[in-house]
Amino acid sequence: MEKVTLKPQSTEFSHKINDGQSFFDALTATPTQKEEAFLGHLYVLGYVTFKDEDMGYLVNLISSLAKREYYSPIAQETGDPKAAFEHTLKKLNEVLEDFFQKKDFELNMGLMVVAGNHVYISRIGKLNVYLVREREIIDVLNNVNLFQKDVVEQKEFSNIISGSIQKEDKLFFFYPSRSITARKKKIEELLIKNGPAELEKRIAELKGVSNNFIFCGVYIEVKEIRESALSPAPGPKIEKTLAPAPVVAAPAGLPGQSLENLPQTTSPVQKIPVQNVAPKEAPVIIRDMSLNKRENIFSKTLSNVRKTQFLGSVQRSAKFSTVGLVVVILFASVLFVRLLGGESRETRAFISEIQDDLKLAQTYVSQNQLAQARGLISGSLASLSNFPEENKTLTEATQSLNALLDRIDLVRSTTPEILYEYGAEANLDKLAGFENRLFGATATGQIVELSDNVTSLAKSEAFPYLFADEDIIVSTDGVGVRVTARESGAVAGYQLKNALPPLDVAFYGGNIYTLEDEDLVKYSDAARGNTTGSSWLKESLIAEPKKITIDGNVYVLNGQGQLAIYFKGEKINEQTIGIIPTETGKLITGNDLDYLVYVDPQILRAMLFDKKTGGLLGSYRLNTVNSEIADVTLTETGELIILTTDQKVWTLPTIR
Repeated sequence: MEKVTLKPQSTEFSHKINDGQSFFDALTATPTQKEEAFLGHLYVLGYVTFKDEDMGYLVNLISSLAKREYYSPIAQETGDPKAAFEHTLKKLNEVLEDFFQKKDFELNMGLMVVAGNHVYISRIGKLNVYLVREREIIDVLNNVNLFQKDVVEQKEFSNIISGSIQKEDKLFFFYPSRSITARKKKIEELLIKNGPAELEKRIAELKGVSNNFIFCGVYIEVKEIRESALSPAPGPKIEKTLAPAPVVAAPAGLPGQSLENLPQTTSPVQKIPVQNVAPKEAPVIIRDMSLNKRENIFSKTLSNVRKTQFLGSVQRSAKFSTVGLVVVILFASVLFVRLLGGESRETRAFISEIQDDLKLAQTYVSQNQLAQARGLISGSLASLSNFPEENKTLTEATQSLNALLDRIDLVRSTTPEILYEYGAEANLDKLAGFENRLFGATATGQIVELSDNVTSLAKSEAFPYLFADEDIIVSTDGVGVRVTARESGAVAGYQLKNALPPLDVAFYGGNIYTLEDEDLVKYSDAARGNTTGSSWLKESLIAEPKKITIDGNVYVLNGQGQLAIYFKGEKINEQTIGIIPTETGKLITGNDLDYLVYVDPQILRAMLFDKKTGGLLGSYRLNTVNSEIADVTLTETGELIILTTDQKVWTLPTIR
């Protein structure tokens, strides 16, 4: 009989600069005793920059403390890698509290645990994690569908990102330096196609003779290990009593919000005969990454039956007969229960999981942690939509989650209406508006004007950003630029000098603004042919920038839900708006509007925020479009125009 386990194999990459003002190090720790085995592998990554006092020792201090606490007897007593991880983070927060009173250094520190088929991550600063699965890159820290975020405490290490892994997965735990973000697509391609040895070779080629190239991280391959599992000799039986799990009272919810339609379930006290066998890895119960990969209820139940003392005591030939009989009885019992309208064990467990999500979301709301609440609810709704069974309780749970999200987002009743409807041959991909005219671009780069018909203006190039101005239409990817004259259809093309692939792009007053990881670059008169850019900022950019829009002021939304407002290169305000932007999300505004609009195609919502206070003014549900959103634009009067992939154009008045 074989024992199948997942085992991570890691490789460290350390291409760093020796400038005397930065330090990088990585630690990989593994269990050294049988009692620690269930805790799995610990990875610690640290990158610190400093000025006068050398703070490099701080990385090693945190790494050593993390290893000591994670494998400590106290952590082992928890019996749960996640609980041990929480214990470790709280200890680190106690130590870091004094250090963070100093302001002369910037610490980027991350911890990751791989235990069985589960992964737990926490960080300070800008460290990131990529998951490579089936030749696709998943941004772990920003994927609410596959990973969930739990709050530890409101200190330096404040939350835990958790999810599941499987064999042949690859994890890249790294510091997103400008060297990486500038070559994002190339790095992702290398991660997908190469193992650690070839990756190291290709990274060395990319570095060349550059003295400013930084590529620091840990590359982890998840391998399936098969080994013989010898059955231990029978020992004396011990009666072990399992107490029921404590029932935690639900926190106070929002007014009018009821949880009665989600019943709690508890297990009775059981007496289970167990043998004196070697300790097994402690089970960890967290949300599956994909409900499509959940085991079939019969295979799960049969697996449990095979583990009982009864089946362990019979002969092999009798075992198969017994298993067959048990399967028949199980099938008949489950069929009988379902005919009576009962719920399967898997369904009850899923209901309990959704119930816990709803309670936690209520807690987040009561603590004004709206970003966490919104992310948790979005993940739960995605799980519900993929659950294979139809069930009245789950339907009611979906309604409760949507109702809570509506209350958080102050949903208004107005819904989008059809403006234009085209055939598939239109092939529209992008939108841009100016005054009362609407323009678009096809997936092949054709520039068109939209009305009752689609009118072709010119053949350009397919770029991800499209803007319209008084007499031109600009398409760009932040490096290449194509400018189309609206009347003549003439197209001019050029490359921006020294441009890096941007996080986002904005267009204002004939100028192109590209948002980078640590800078905002302005290309003055780019629409008229200027290709030279310069840093627009007079101070540092907000950490983890994601989205940008401009109305004279520059608004930058980061990955933690913070909105920074800049004027003439200086930050004049910073607000927390509670929105963690997705990759497909879009932040837009108009010169004469007193609010910003954030559109999230993943959850089909448009949210309005006051420009001065950052307060949520209201939101609109966009699910009535019944199709995937391709692009959106905002008119000067505040009308939201939506393009869907089924080649329909919708309109929604976003009047405050």
